[in-house]
Amino acid sequence: MSVHGKGTNVFIGDFDASNYLSAANGVKNIALASDDRFGNPGSAKKFLAGIEAGTVNVQGIGNFDASAVDEEFAAGLATEGPWTIAPAGADAAGDYGKLCIVANSIQNQYDIRTTPNDAVRIVAGGQSNFQRVGGIVLHPKISQSGAFNGTSHDHGASTAFGAGANLHVFSFTGTSATIVVADSPTDSVYSDVGFGFAAVTGVTSEHAIATGTIDRWTRVQVTGTFSEITFALGFARNRS
Repeated sequence: MSVHGKGTNVFIGDFDASNYLSAANGVKNIALASDDRFGNPGSAKKFLAGIEAGTVNVQGIGNFDASAVDEEFAAGLATEGPWTIAPAGADAAGDYGKLCIVANSIQNQYDIRTTPNDAVRIVAGGQSNFQRVGGIVLHPKISQSGAFNGTSHDHGASTAFGAGANLHVFSFTGTSATIVVADSPTDSVYSDVGFGFAAVTGVTSEHAIATGTIDRWTRVQVTGTFSEITFALGFARNRS
């Protein structure tokens, strides 16, 4: 199914950059080493697949107010953290299970670009040490008022190579909350997959990884003492 890009959400750390941006992309690539040698038959080059890497890049309209996009991107240079790009949206209850890019990136670029006949533009980017382009929104950016089990997602089959997840907490009122991703082979009994997110006591963000088998079904589970939390969580399985 085709998706219009106007509803894209971009979460960087604990900042929702969506309303400031007009373009976003995430590129996953694999370093290739030349395997050319004397005696190779034919004329085609040969390569050896190497280390995976990725990049994330965004651009939009500058806003230089306090706590707006310029302040966030300027302070974010050299900072490592979660970037989640959701092309089909991730800020409504109906966005559970939608596609997202899950990346843990070090921001290495922030440009301010100005011309005499256009609004001031901004460009930011990062280099990722974890990036998956086929992740899902396991919890969209919506408010919850107490402990709950989130909507379960059927991935079709279990996988054996672990997973990564991005947690973005935008607001919190209370003492603490524990957020886990749980899995189940049958959508009945769930157990923590082991991301080990730190207890939430305020606005925060975190990228985490889990190893081993991830069962077919997953969901978010939240416990703790709080009256309000607004957060998003992107989840992506490793395929190898």
